[in-house]
Amino acid sequence: MIAYVKNLVNTLFTSAGTVATSDFRRIGMLGKGSYAEVFLVKHLRSDKYFALKRMQKKTYNGLIKFVITEKEVQRKISHPFVCKLHYAFQSYDHLYLVSDYCQGGDLR
Repeated sequence: MIAYVKNLVNTLFTSAGTVATSDFRRIGMLGKGSYAEVFLVKHLRSDKYFALKRMQKKTYNGLIKFVITEKEVQRKISHPFVCKLHYAFQSYDHLYLVSDYCQGGDLR
């Protein structure tokens, strides 16, 4: 089961080679939950601002299908009320989702 989850994550999250945390400059923290932290970052090549969600892999052992669902919904849906996913990548310890930065507080 663990090998299946690792293979699934490796196929759906690119390895840190195409894009990595070094491609972004952290501006500040937008929020922190029990499973993830969200940072405001600036992409160094394009000078655009994004929200970077960082999740620890060890926290998501049993919940990996929820992370994959979140990633796939953001990737596939194109709607003005859904934040667009721009990048999804991983490091040894973390999974990262980089999406549009929506100013003005939370989405409630």
